[in-house]
Amino acid sequence: MLDLLSGLVRLYSFLIILRLILGNIEVFWTQSGAPAPESGFLDVLKQITDPWLNLFRKHMYKGSGIDFSPMWALITLHLIRGLLKLGAADRISLGGVIAVFYTTLWGLFSFLNILAIILLIIRTRAQNRNDIRGQQIRDAVDKMLYTPAYIVYRCFYKNRPCSEEKLIRTMLGTFVALEITGWIISMVLTGIFLT
Repeated sequence: MLDLLSGLVRLYSFLIILRLILGNIEVFWTQSGAPAPESGFLDVLKQITDPWLNLFRKHMYKGSGIDFSPMWALITLHLIRGLLKLGAADRISLGGVIAVFYTTLWGLFSFLNILAIILLIIRTRAQNRNDIRGQQIRDAVDKMLYTPAYIVYRCFYKNRPCSEEKLIRTMLGTFVALEITGWIISMVLTGIFLT
């Protein structure tokens, strides 16, 4: 029974992700001036997923400019799914509890890490533009990634001079390595304690 509930939570998480992707496509269409294509499927998805998402929007989104409430909604579902898998195990162990909490925290960190990787790729592409738009993109990304850039700079270059390009490549390599390492640890812990 708990395995079935865990599977339903996983399906619901997938529906939320699909709703977010299709919703963003709809926003893109309307912002571009074109009428959004009619989508009865998206309307059904909104009816299914918006009650859960709205719980987090109401309490977590305070108009900061970026709506992180879907991330919190998905992380909460991930935690619920992990607890259901833990409950479905033959016995509950400390390793299983650690695996559930690690994978949940990893879900949050991974989301932010992948966001940073995407921003760095955008920053790299904007580096090749010599117009005002390219400069605006570089400035916006630099502002968002100032703290991680400072940490990477201190860890790898210890106040020695390095070029902007070199720092960006180092950051990109660091974030990709963190993503791969975290994913491997998550898979190992899940495989050992939650299957």
